[in-house]
Amino acid sequence: MSGLLIVRVDPTKLGSVDEDLMEIDHKLPPSKGGKDNYDNLQLLHRHCHDAKSLLSATFRS
Repeated sequence: MSGLLIVRVDPTKLGSVDEDLMEIDHKLPPSKGGKDNYDNLQLLHRHCHDAKSLLSATFRS
């Protein structure tokens, strides 16, 4: 990814997690043809991103 990415955060989707790090996630992973464009990216808490990645890896095996 290059350039500047401006992210709008929806506070209603953040839940009650305090001081958690946020990560940019691909909705459709690059390994499955996902692109680095705005429509394919979402902002997730780090622990949510980890859980999604683990779940995706489980279904790949």
